[in-house]
Amino acid sequence: MFVIHFGSKKYHYPFTVGCFLFGVAVGLLDIHSQFVRDFTHVTRMNPSDMMLTFLPILVFESSFGMDAHMFYRALTQCIILALPGLLFCTALTGIYAKFALKSYNWSWFTAFLFGSIVSATDPVAVVALLKEMRKEIF
Repeated sequence: MFVIHFGSKKYHYPFTVGCFLFGVAVGLLDIHSQFVRDFTHVTRMNPSDMMLTFLPILVFESSFGMDAHMFYRALTQCIILALPGLLFCTALTGIYAKFALKSYNWSWFTAFLFGSIVSATDPVAVVALLKEMRKEIF
C-alpha cells in the first residue's frame, strides 16, 4: 500500500485508481502464475459472505462521518441527478450487454438486470475519492 500511496502523490492520481490498477495487476498475475495463485487462495470466498461482512461496515463508516445538515440541503439535487442518471446508465449498459455480449444470449430482462447491477455507483468509493480530492484542493 505504501508504494500505491507514494505513486499517487508523486504522479498526482487518486489513491483509489492506484488500488484498482494494483488489483488488476494481481488478478492478471493470479490467472497466469501458480506462485501468485498460492498466495491469493484465501481471497476466493463466497461473494455473499463478503457483502454481508464488509458492506454494512463500509456504509456505516461513510454515513457516520457525513454532515447531516449538508445532506438535507443537497437532498433535492442528489435525487434529481441520481435517479435519471442511474436510469440512463442502466439503460445504456443493458443495451450494450444485449448487443455486445451476444455470446451470453441474454434476454432483454437479463440484460437490463445486469445493467442495473453494474451501473450503480459505489457510494463508499465515491466518498473516499471526494475526501481525497478535497485534501488536494484545499
